[in-house]
Amino acid sequence: MTENQIKKELQENEAVKIAKDDKIKGLRLLIGYLGIFVTFVGLAMMLPSLVALFYREEVSYIKYFIIPGSACVIGGLILYCNIVKKSRSQLKKGEDSVLLVSIWIVSTILCSIPFMYGLNMNFTHAIFETTSGLTTTGLTVVKPESTPRMFLMYRSLLQFLGGVGLVLIITATISDRYGLRLYSAEGHGDKLLPNMAKSARMILGIYVIYILLGTVAYSILGMPVFDSLNHSISAIATGGFSVKNASIGAYAYLGEGRFLGIQIVSCVLMILGSTNFLVHAYLFRRKFKNALMHSEHMLVLINFLIAVPIFIIPLRILCNYSVSESFRIGLFQLISSYTTTGYQVIPDIAALPTSIIFMTIILMFIGGEAGSTAGGVKQIRVVSFLKGIVWDVKKTINKGRVIETHFINQAGKYVEITDIDRKRNNDFFLIMIVITIIATLIITCFGYDVQSALFEVVSAFSSSGLSVGVATYDAHPVVLWTISIIMFLGRLEIYVVFYAFVRMFQLSKDSWIYTKRMREMSKKNKTNA
Repeated sequence: MTENQIKKELQENEAVKIAKDDKIKGLRLLIGYLGIFVTFVGLAMMLPSLVALFYREEVSYIKYFIIPGSACVIGGLILYCNIVKKSRSQLKKGEDSVLLVSIWIVSTILCSIPFMYGLNMNFTHAIFETTSGLTTTGLTVVKPESTPRMFLMYRSLLQFLGGVGLVLIITATISDRYGLRLYSAEGHGDKLLPNMAKSARMILGIYVIYILLGTVAYSILGMPVFDSLNHSISAIATGGFSVKNASIGAYAYLGEGRFLGIQIVSCVLMILGSTNFLVHAYLFRRKFKNALMHSEHMLVLINFLIAVPIFIIPLRILCNYSVSESFRIGLFQLISSYTTTGYQVIPDIAALPTSIIFMTIILMFIGGEAGSTAGGVKQIRVVSFLKGIVWDVKKTINKGRVIETHFINQAGKYVEITDIDRKRNNDFFLIMIVITIIATLIITCFGYDVQSALFEVVSAFSSSGLSVGVATYDAHPVVLWTISIIMFLGRLEIYVVFYAFVRMFQLSKDSWIYTKRMREMSKKNKTNA
């Protein structure tokens, strides 16, 4: 027998085994689990309609959320009924990635419906706005001040769902033995408690507390309650959506003292959002030593020491701001860039000196800490990369005579970094750089200069949301779709998307072989009868 014939026979034998196994598995199992998430998305989609309780003039917009939300709930329950109260097999290797990517794609499409029908957006604009929300990027094609409050709250809700993680929210409410695998597949490696559902509830609880405290703080400083809640949610999710066209800078009318307070509250919330989940857990448990002894904190401190003068000095010398204004604006924009939030206190990012633009690109590319709502390549990867250089230099000096085991301190615990981890880490950097170059090249084909195109791509890849005017309502559809794809890849960190599409192809192939084999067996049985 040839090699292809042997492979075909093995595949057919596997199909027969699947047919004899009563447990639900493969595509049917994945579709059933997907139904749970579709149901949850439908329930979440209906929440913004509560805005009508406080703003009666917006009652007419309720239908744009209740109708598609109800349809999602019904459709999700129908999908889930195929596996409920039935024996299920475990998710195989790669199937968690397929489910995760499917959740994000389906959620993006479904959540774009209110934008299409309520704001009369075309499909491209609706997908762009939804992707920007769920990936916590914050790029937008709408003018917030001319948009109904119900849709503004919906955008903030999307950022909360995407920032905390769709999988995490489901895991917090449904104790499932596959929850940890899905949560890990989404790019998180932190397990706070032995039980994943308890860990998820703890994280959700911590974030809700931060949001409530932020809302109260904003309100005390004079920001309207509706604005306070939206900005608090967006800051913790490091999303950057604002209810004002000028972002945080719109509140300068409140006076210098209150405006400064609003900026300080925003910075605190952004930093909290970009900090590792584990650090939050240890802070709440009063394990301050574990919270402080985290390798990423040191890199953050080094980045700040380097970036602060680069942000402040050009504002003083080239933009003629006062010393206090230069410090306030520079520090705010630095934190907004590093946390990949995207809030602004100046009207035009593109008007900043080139040195600040360049440093902003670097900070957005690095991003926040791993296991947080922030984007970018993440601080832990940069720490591993830099430490790897030091380890290689030491190894070269010692001429390979000493075999060392390398560790990185993660919240007080030393985690081993193997050569395989380092290779995977370096590959991630390379892939991200290649995709960034390709996306930048595509955007420059539509008349944008390299600096603007690169800035927008890195902003989208890192889910930052700062913009120099490329991603606008009038942008070419190809530009918007390119940025949408970049936002999606950046949020799921590339690898899981690649794994998912490879596994999807394999599952489709196995399903086709299984169906073909069943038909052949059915014909054979009829002939024998």
